[in-house]
Amino acid sequence: MTEILRRESFAIGQVIFTAGDLPRFAYLIQAGAVDVSVQRDGKPMVLGTLKAGDLLGEMALIDAKPRSATATATEPTTCVVLTATEFQKRLESSDALVRAVVRSLSGKLRHADAG
Repeated sequence: MTEILRRESFAIGQVIFTAGDLPRFAYLIQAGAVDVSVQRDGKPMVLGTLKAGDLLGEMALIDAKPRSATATATEPTTCVVLTATEFQKRLESSDALVRAVVRSLSGKLRHADAG
């Protein structure tokens, strides 16, 4: 059975997750904006800004590895929260080719983030 999806709100400057955290959730941004950043030479480097309609935190759920980046709300932000279990159910119910592409892209992105 499908879990009921909940919403969560984040204030400006609130950290949604930190690099190194274990993956528990993915977030579908409904409103607001989130910076995704990594530490380079001890300084934060923003990799990108995600906005309404973007999915956040899915990479760690795809490969079950710790978060590779930190996500911080830069505007008041509301997200639909997907648990790891719900995300995996939805991923596994997709076409095998789609799953392979998603996993491949996730691996390439994780490698690029580390570099």
